[in-house]
Amino acid sequence: MNGPSPAVLEVAPLVAAELEAARALTFPAYRPRLEAALEQRAPAPGWQTGVLGARCQGSLTGLLLYSLVPETDGCRRVLLLSLAVQPAWRRQGQGLALLVALEAALPRPGRYCLESSYTTRMPGWRGFEACLERAGWPQTQPGLLLARAHGGVLAAPWVTPGLPLPEGFEFFPWSGLTGAEASSLEAELERGDIPRGLSPFAEARDLEPEVSVGIRAQGRVVAWMTVLRSPLMPDALCYRSLFVRPGLRMGRRLGPLALAEAIRRHLGGPLARERPLGVFGISRSEGRKMLNFFERRLLPYCFEQHESRLARKELTPV
Repeated sequence: MNGPSPAVLEVAPLVAAELEAARALTFPAYRPRLEAALEQRAPAPGWQTGVLGARCQGSLTGLLLYSLVPETDGCRRVLLLSLAVQPAWRRQGQGLALLVALEAALPRPGRYCLESSYTTRMPGWRGFEACLERAGWPQTQPGLLLARAHGGVLAAPWVTPGLPLPEGFEFFPWSGLTGAEASSLEAELERGDIPRGLSPFAEARDLEPEVSVGIRAQGRVVAWMTVLRSPLMPDALCYRSLFVRPGLRMGRRLGPLALAEAIRRHLGGPLARERPLGVFGISRSEGRKMLNFFERRLLPYCFEQHESRLARKELTPV
């Protein structure tokens, strides 16, 4: 099939009659966002979802889905959720045209930060990065080292049941967190004593409370491993936040013990029938000790590894 000339390419917001054709051009988890965009419904308070379609010869050939989130620090974030072009129409500039149209569609004047997060597991990620580069996005930055595992990770010696917590420490399911403990942790987050990126309350609606675990000592929560049901990976649980209080990180192995307990509850329990995979991630900026643990103790029991990446482009007011 011959590609179109620029004169016959049209980019405009999606219309209701194109909804069914559009579903095949985005991830299943994002398809409700298409309906929200067409009905002008906000997916969350202060959010706004938009969708642009590329058309050639009367057919929908490309799609860009995005969300605007509430303004912070004088800048409104624009999340690029998905960008896709039908295979027969690729390498014709449609992806670039959709990105240019996105910038033109944003209300002006205003300061915007366009963001896209994705992984190298995504088919066509190299072509996606090339498209971003042509649209003037700065070079993408590496985020997390990611790995996927199934029940085979239960064979890791450090996961083996029977490795005890130090005396005076105890596990509890995150569903057993008390109201007073939650309030105390929230206060620490507000003060900056706990990094926001490791908050046990992040993405709370997707939390798996019986797999996520905490550790208590002397009536205080001292560590946790939170685990999520990612809507983008219906066959997996995502191991999100592993935190140990700074004064307890040396010698007690609380981090590996919390991770092992969560793995046993997930892959060694009935939930493994529904979600048989675990997704693990660690920032490349993490300390060398944790990186060594991830690379030497966990990766050998994983069947796949990849990387998350973040692309950002700032638009100044005009």
